Amino acid sequence: MNSVAARMRGGSVGLVSGATSIAGHAAGGGHTPSETALVLLLLGSAGVGWLVAAHGAPRREYAVVTAALLAGQAVGHAALTLDHPAHGATAAPMLAGHLAAALVAAALIVGGTRAAGIAASALARVVPSPFDGAHPASPARLRPASGPDLSGWQYAHHGSSPRAPPVLG
Repeated sequence: MNSVAARMRGGSVGLVSGATSIAGHAAGGGHTPSETALVLLLLGSAGVGWLVAAHGAPRREYAVVTAALLAGQAVGHAALTLDHPAHGATAAPMLAGHLAAALVAAALIVGGTRAAGIAASALARVVPSPFDGAHPASPARLRPASGPDLSGWQYAHHGSSPRAPPVLG
């Protein structure tokens, strides 16, 4: 995978982590989050997404994305319950809901990343590239059209080397 796919995967993980944290918080009977909690949620989601994007193309992409989504949801849950730690949901149904959401979202993100790669490859075969791959032999050099030859003028008065000491006198 290239860096575009890694950034797409990381952005998706960050976005889905935040969204599922908010949805799970609301479904569990949570309170309306404060502005501080929302900022912490956004920072946590962005951090998890950045880590996934920086990780590149993992061997076990589905497992890495699932673990990142679960970590992102844990960070989001911690941020949203910062103001009011007690809420109505019991632990087992809430954990099951977060796990199910992470598994489904990971399948969609990994599948979407692969589908985007396939679509981009197919599009690259159909649409001609504006760059044909030929490079110029050497870049053009800018030279004055006319004028005196000034290449050796600095050596005329002070010796034969530009490293000579200055003339005092």
